[in-house]
Amino acid sequence: PDPFSDVTAEDLEAVKRSLREQQCRTDVRSKTWFGHAVADVLELDVTEPAVKSKVKQLMAIWVENNQFEIYEQYEPKARKKFTYIRPLFPAEPAPF
Repeated sequence: PDPFSDVTAEDLEAVKRSLREQQCRTDVRSKTWFGHAVADVLELDVTEPAVKSKVKQLMAIWVENNQFEIYEQYEPKARKKFTYIRPLFPAEPAPF
């Protein structure tokens, strides 16, 4: 099934706005996994395996299409790097 069959461009923008306010990890085992934020915005239940798979597919395609980027950040408390995801926004046009 097409993961975008019921996802609109407006949904993408809502997810991006939501993730702008959060620091979300790419690891599905994390309490701050991006999938939870996506599911909240899209009103999905990521405890269902099919939904979790759909969310992963959406994010993979969005990353591939430069809507989000993956980055690493060192966490001193844990003494290691973690992988995060953040939305990308087009550059604002100059005001002149």
